[in-house]
Amino acid sequence: VSIANTTHGTDSGLITGGIGIESLGVDAASLSIDNAGTIIGTYITGAGIGVQGDALYLTNAASGYIGSPGNGVDIVYDYASSTITNLGTIAAGSGNDAIEFIDPLSGTPADNTVINAGLISASGGTAIGFADGDDTLQIDPGASFVGTVDGGAGTNRLILAEGTNAGFFGGLGSQFLNFEQIDVAANAKWSLTGAN
Repeated sequence: VSIANTTHGTDSGLITGGIGIESLGVDAASLSIDNAGTIIGTYITGAGIGVQGDALYLTNAASGYIGSPGNGVDIVYDYASSTITNLGTIAAGSGNDAIEFIDPLSGTPADNTVINAGLISASGGTAIGFADGDDTLQIDPGASFVGTVDGGAGTNRLILAEGTNAGFFGGLGSQFLNFEQIDVAANAKWSLTGAN
């Protein structure tokens, strides 16, 4: 299943509901979402996007916003690997998770990937909570996070990517937790800030 929420001239696409987009799928099916507009969940315990049992392939453009008073993006029972690419904003309500992965009840946990070139924000909560797979977080120069970023169990990789401008990174071991491998891309320019 594919969903595109786009802009047309000065009009911005809007998807809203208790859960903005909800998919209750079967094991290892897939949902593809391209968002350049706004996706909002209105439930306090809801999400902008909630996926159960499916792999999610999400691209949130620079103009895109995904959020709710609860979580931003929920992937529950991740039987298949998901990839989230964020150039815009993914946000959670205070104390909640901007992006949350939850393992399947049985079987092998999926290996998930998040690529961030925008803002992933969870004030007082978790910006990204990976589950028990071998997960990858790619940070592009200019990306920002509010809240902790937890790689979870498994063998997890953090990549500092190449970009037009230099990047700044800090908080390894305090904000960024449970990443066993740190890679800096060829030709990338990064400055480390604070304690790491």
